[in-house]
Amino acid sequence: NGLVLLSREDKGAPLVSIQVWIGAGAAQEQEFLGGGLSHLIEHMIFKGTEQRPPGVITREINDRGGSVNAYTSLDRTVFLTDIPARHWRDGLAVLADAVQNACFPDDEWQREKDVIRREMAMTRDKPDWVLYELLLGTAYRIHPYRVPIIGYRPVFDRLQRADLQAFFKRHYLPNNALVAVVGDVAPEALRAEV
Repeated sequence: NGLVLLSREDKGAPLVSIQVWIGAGAAQEQEFLGGGLSHLIEHMIFKGTEQRPPGVITREINDRGGSVNAYTSLDRTVFLTDIPARHWRDGLAVLADAVQNACFPDDEWQREKDVIRREMAMTRDKPDWVLYELLLGTAYRIHPYRVPIIGYRPVFDRLQRADLQAFFKRHYLPNNALVAVVGDVAPEALRAEV
């Protein structure tokens, strides 16, 4: 199905680091360019699936001694967990469910838009971020890299839940993903589980 799996067995510590890279960031937003849709999805992935209601994804990882996080860049969105090796299958299952089956609950969607609006305001108060955005806007006059990852507030405010779902269905596919796993896990067992 085109999914790429990169793995490295490392028995130096009883830990496993799992990352799911999606080949979609701010520069791939096409008709939503400037909306910060990739960044919004990064936030929304952990807000629930059919199997795991809001709050459960993070709790399942934390309860096993792990941590979960994500980030968005210009050309990718990455979801990651670091977890004790004895729970790597659980970590992989939770992350896979979140990235494949996010359901974007409407109440969570509205709440998260407010969180991102606050992030936008905080970004405007940081000179290094303002300078970075000015640099990209100057260096890339036409290329989508000119657009800030978090988006522009007027474009962001126009986004609808249907836009989020359409972007997710277009980009969150096995042939646009890479799974990278490093740690105390046998490659054969990992491959079978992935």
